[in-house]
Amino acid sequence: MKWLVLLGLVALSECIVKIPIKKKQTLQEVFRVKILTKNIPAGKSLQSVRQFWCLTRVAYIGSITIGTPPQQFQVVFDTGSSDLWVPSVYCQSSSCSTHNTFNPTQSSTFQDVRRTVNLSFGSGRMSGYLGSDIVRQPDIASVVMFGGVDNSYFHGDLNWIPVIEPCYWQIIMDRVSMNGKVIACYGRCQAIVDTGSSLLLGPTDVVSSIQRHINPNPIGDSEQMMSCSDAMSPPPVTFTISGTDFPGTPKYYIQKISKSLCFSSFQGATENMFPLETWILSDIFLRAYFSVFDWSKNRIGLAPTA
Repeated sequence: MKWLVLLGLVALSECIVKIPIKKKQTLQEVFRVKILTKNIPAGKSLQSVRQFWCLTRVAYIGSITIGTPPQQFQVVFDTGSSDLWVPSVYCQSSSCSTHNTFNPTQSSTFQDVRRTVNLSFGSGRMSGYLGSDIVRQPDIASVVMFGGVDNSYFHGDLNWIPVIEPCYWQIIMDRVSMNGKVIACYGRCQAIVDTGSSLLLGPTDVVSSIQRHINPNPIGDSEQMMSCSDAMSPPPVTFTISGTDFPGTPKYYIQKISKSLCFSSFQGATENMFPLETWILSDIFLRAYFSVFDWSKNRIGLAPTA
C-alpha cells in the first residue's frame, strides 16, 4: 500500500492554528451495531453474535485541506502514531479507492522531500513518500490546536504531567479508584495518553474487576453490555495522575448502542505490554479534559473542558 505522508504541514497564519474535529462512527461499527441489535432477543445470550463484536470504533475526525488550490480530506489526529498521512493518486491498493486522494502535481505549493517511508501498525503496514504542503482550517466548535493554548476552552489551570516515554506520550499514573476506594493501579502504574484509541484499555483481569463494579448485571455473556436503564447509576471512575484526580463519569465511559442497549468502554487488552499494568487513556477519557501535548518540554497538560 502506498500513501503520501505529510509532515510538518500546518501553515501558521496566526499564533494558534485551530483545525475543526468532529465525532464520527466508522462504517465497520455501523454494521456491527446493526447486526448486534438485530440479533439480541430479550433475555438471550450474545454468544450467537459475539463474533461480530470486536470493539467500538468512534474516532474524532478533522476536516482539512492540503495544497494550493486546496484539496479536502478527513484525518485522525492520532498521538499514538507519529505521522499525519493521506492516500495519494499513486496508491494502487483497493483501500485507497474509498478515500479522497491527494494529487501533488495539482498543488503549486507541494515540495518533494525525496525520502521514502515504511511504517508498521497494529493492523498492517504502509509505505510511501515524504512530502510537505500547506494545511488550512474551516471553523466549527471542536478543534485541535497547533502553536499555542486558548484558555477559553478549559476551566482553572492546566495540570502539567511529565512524559516518561515520548514515543507514546507515556506517563505515570498514581491509582484508579471508585467511591474513594482504589480498584486498580495499586502503588502506581503507567498510562499512554492516546487520541487514536476509542476504548479505555487496561489488563484484562483488572478491567474485569472494574466491570463488576460498573455493570453488576451484564447482558448475556458480555461483561461490557448493559441495559441503558442501569447505565447512569455507576459512580465515576477516577484516574489520579501526578496527585490530581481526573474523574470519568458514566456520561463518558458508558456508550449507547440503541434505545435500550448500552456498553462500558473499558476493555482488557494490555496485559502483554511492559510494564505489566499499563493503561491506554483514550478519547473516552480525553472528551472530559482539555489536553495539551507539549513536545518541546516533554509534558502533557490536562484541565476540565469549559
